[in-house]
Amino acid sequence: LHPVARRAVVAVARPIARVMGFSKHVSDDELVLATRICAGYRPLDLEEHLRHLAKPVLIAWSDDDPSVQPRVSKALVDCADRPHSLRFPTGGHNLQSTRATELANAIVAWADTV
Repeated sequence: LHPVARRAVVAVARPIARVMGFSKHVSDDELVLATRICAGYRPLDLEEHLRHLAKPVLIAWSDDDPSVQPRVSKALVDCADRPHSLRFPTGGHNLQSTRATELANAIVAWADTV
């Protein structure tokens, strides 16, 4: 990115990331990368990939995620060929941080079954 555009992206992305529960220590590079990924996100593409993925998948979410509504996660479960879902009532957008132990235990248990 042009340096001016980069500063603008970071200025907009940082407060959004904080509201979503990301650490204040997220680097500018990480914010720019996350913005690029989100800008290119196409739910229909993901749905199509999941429909053709002949592998088991684990889809985990929390009901209080400020970024992804529970109905989106449930729709992903509906698209997957062999889904396993893991729903948390709380945990926000970063389950790997807020529910690390529960998520890790669930991943290990799920992996043992596939």
